[in-house]
Amino acid sequence: MREVKRFSVVWAVFAVGALALLAGVVAGCGSDSGTTTSGAAAGGKEIEAWTTPNGEVFNHRVANSQIDSANAKELGIAWTLPITASLDNSFVPAAKSGYFASTPVFDGEGNVYFQDAANNVFSVNVETGKENWKTEYNLPNEGPNGVTYDEGVIYGATSTFAFALEASTGKELWRSKRLVITEADGEAQFPAAKAAGGSIDTSIGNTAAGQGINFAPQVNDGMVFLSTSGQITGGEAIALDAKTGEELWTLDETKNPNDRAVGGIAGTGGSWNAPAIAPDGTVYYGIGSPHRSDDQAIKTPTELLYNGSTIAVDPETGKVKWYYQGVPNDFYGWGMQISPIYVEEDGKSILLDAGKMGYVYAMDAENGELLWKTPVGTHNGHDEDGKLALEGKYHPKKYPYKVYPGTLGGVETNMAFSEGVAYVPVVNSYQERPDPSTSLAVGQSLEESTGDMAAVEISTGKILWEAELPQVPFGAATVSNDLVFTTLYDGTVLGLSREDGSVVWEGKLPGGTNSPLVIERGTLIAINSVSTGSAPPQIVAWRLGATGQPSAESEGGETEAPAAAEPVAPSSEPEAEPKPEKEPETGKSAGGGEAQLTIGKSAFTTNCAGCHTLSEAGTTGSVGPNLDQLMPEFALVVTQVTNGGVTMPAFGGTLSKAEIEAIAKYVSTVAGTGNDTLGGASSGP
Repeated sequence: MREVKRFSVVWAVFAVGALALLAGVVAGCGSDSGTTTSGAAAGGKEIEAWTTPNGEVFNHRVANSQIDSANAKELGIAWTLPITASLDNSFVPAAKSGYFASTPVFDGEGNVYFQDAANNVFSVNVETGKENWKTEYNLPNEGPNGVTYDEGVIYGATSTFAFALEASTGKELWRSKRLVITEADGEAQFPAAKAAGGSIDTSIGNTAAGQGINFAPQVNDGMVFLSTSGQITGGEAIALDAKTGEELWTLDETKNPNDRAVGGIAGTGGSWNAPAIAPDGTVYYGIGSPHRSDDQAIKTPTELLYNGSTIAVDPETGKVKWYYQGVPNDFYGWGMQISPIYVEEDGKSILLDAGKMGYVYAMDAENGELLWKTPVGTHNGHDEDGKLALEGKYHPKKYPYKVYPGTLGGVETNMAFSEGVAYVPVVNSYQERPDPSTSLAVGQSLEESTGDMAAVEISTGKILWEAELPQVPFGAATVSNDLVFTTLYDGTVLGLSREDGSVVWEGKLPGGTNSPLVIERGTLIAINSVSTGSAPPQIVAWRLGATGQPSAESEGGETEAPAAAEPVAPSSEPEAEPKPEKEPETGKSAGGGEAQLTIGKSAFTTNCAGCHTLSEAGTTGSVGPNLDQLMPEFALVVTQVTNGGVTMPAFGGTLSKAEIEAIAKYVSTVAGTGNDTLGGASSGP
């Protein structure tokens, strides 16, 4: 049994609404362009500017910062800027991943660049908080998305194409051809996937091919490296020419063609965070895993290469040089989905990676040989289930059963590395496997889940300390001198001592967040990505010596300096939700209108489509009742969705009351009425 220093971090926290976070959320060294790599940088030194998703192409997440434990108490609000993403009825991520999920980047010349959840890109003056320009796309994205700065150019992507913008003006320099297959390409493209997963889902964050592109590009040596996330025909790594956007190569991230449809409409394989790039140009991707049922893993087991793996790719050919798989035959959604980290330590090249299985892995960067692996966070004896099922030795005796880590558990967001130590943000949340045929298990609510920040020694894999956190850390890890920072789901911003994990500094956003923070010299920028209470979603910039405070009416720029130097805290009382009125004739909800129906359709297709037939939604599931035949009333749907049934999981702990009522409004209104009752309204996320 290992000895671990553990510190419990306890303080009053504000509850935020139930938000289902995206499947795979976000992630020191180079020149201002972010592309120059060096041996010194691989050791974790400061960078000149944070120009890439994780600071530089090694993904160390070490800031060029003046902030340390001695002066952190001097941080105050310098400015705030509202997030004004267009979140209309065809794009409703606010109840899911929020208005913002990416890591901002700097150009080293006083500007910071953002991409919001609608894929809009904007430039802001770091000193004043004034917006320089904005290029709007208003296209869906599941996140974490984001942009990269390189030699005067901003590189980014929407769900289906990549683009390059002039950093000084926001003018689009090129746009790639569509990089993922969409419904317009024809259902004939997907016979195997349709057989595996039913109807093709074209809702938010998903093309007909799966989940599209969801992370910021990595740029190196004139090439742009991207990947789709889980695709219905298997995820693909992609390389583009940085000058023209021309496609140079693609690589299937699910090795066996027969495995590429096993994830159904949610897709298989794919990458969710920016790859690492070694000094010799080798590109290292972390690959996710599909959602599969117990039956799939037990009755038709497969290693499912390269899912749940780290792969090393030749940048010239797009061929796999080596791979290491963390969990073979995975059916718990335990992908290796975060950004790998390239390290040079004691003359050895090391590749670090981790994922939802709750392990940190160290591999020889030259050949993929495992050096060590270390569990972090909470586990309850299921770590080897995939391997045992592959060998015919896993047969659950009763259902339901709980598994740690859960679907949103383990290492969800990116690690940081500095001076021989990796800093690992961990989510402690379980999933419940309700029956042998359900592929996406309902988990512990995020408000009830907790987290850790662990410090792991690179030379040995030993945990030096593990600080307990009262909320889940979806904000990755960022090193600033003798501190490591993260953000918590409730909007708390933390600076922990790198020596022992104790809390040195704490800030509070006006609402919840699922976004990493970023630091440049004396400025720390964090994002209130989900609106709670009266304050709007906003970007908040702390600065050494500043004394301002954000307000609900802020239009950007420097704030006045009130007595307090903390952001406006959200109300301890949640906003009252309107109660739906009853229609005397049918007992169905009359409140909400078409907007509520659209939100309800979005939530239904995300959570219920695989089990139920409902013609208006285009679903043909047979696990649960045929809703067109049943035509349930509003109250019955609310009860069933909240509490579950014999084979149906309970969603009361994972969906908000408003989401459940929207599902009930939608189902009770459209059941038995036929296709397209809403006149083509989007099905949402």
